[in-house]
Amino acid sequence: MEIFKNHPDTHHICIINTKNIPVGVVERQKFLSLMSSPFSYALYHKRPVTLLMDDSPLMVEARTPILDFTKQVLSNKISDINKSFIITHNQQYIGTATPFDLMRMSYVHSNRISDTLQTRTRTLHETLNKIQTATHSINTESRNLKDESETLSERNITQNQHLLESDLRIKSTIQKTEDQNIKMEQSRNYVQHASRSIRESCEKINDTIEKFKKISEASDDIGKILNIMKSISSQINILA
Repeated sequence: MEIFKNHPDTHHICIINTKNIPVGVVERQKFLSLMSSPFSYALYHKRPVTLLMDDSPLMVEARTPILDFTKQVLSNKISDINKSFIITHNQQYIGTATPFDLMRMSYVHSNRISDTLQTRTRTLHETLNKIQTATHSINTESRNLKDESETLSERNITQNQHLLESDLRIKSTIQKTEDQNIKMEQSRNYVQHASRSIRESCEKINDTIEKFKKISEASDDIGKILNIMKSISSQINILA
């Protein structure tokens, strides 16, 4: 009674044994209601508190997730929802709580999850926005690259056409050069043949000149002979 009086916010008191193991719970409202009846104080003031406690309280292991225990409490009888419950660790008492505390912590836990989800959602939206921005940039770069590729392709086609034309001109030039080489070879052969003919003609002319020289020399001898014959003829005429 003194504990409840000195601590108005205390709604229940856990009873433990010498081994720190919970054995029951004394509820404030139930205790005050019982003690307010006639002769209750005289009847119970020197009796053990175990006579006034709930000897089958709800107990939960400290490692149990809040949501799992909430489901367990909601699945029990409606009368159990108003009972306080004891939190233990390896069967040792570590604290007590009410269903209101459980709902409040469930609400806080849900809010934390909601805040976490909102934060992750915002992060996801920001990431998606960044991805969209990056995608837009990539699409723009892709279009630019496509345009540059098409321009480069057109330039390559034009260059290929120019190269083909240049190749045709080069082949034509080579063919003309080969034809000119053939003609030059024929001309060279003709010149060589003409040179041989000229040399042969020169040799014949030289022979003819030599023959003419010899004929000229023979003519001189014939002239001398004719002069001698004239002299003889004149002498014969004189003799005649």
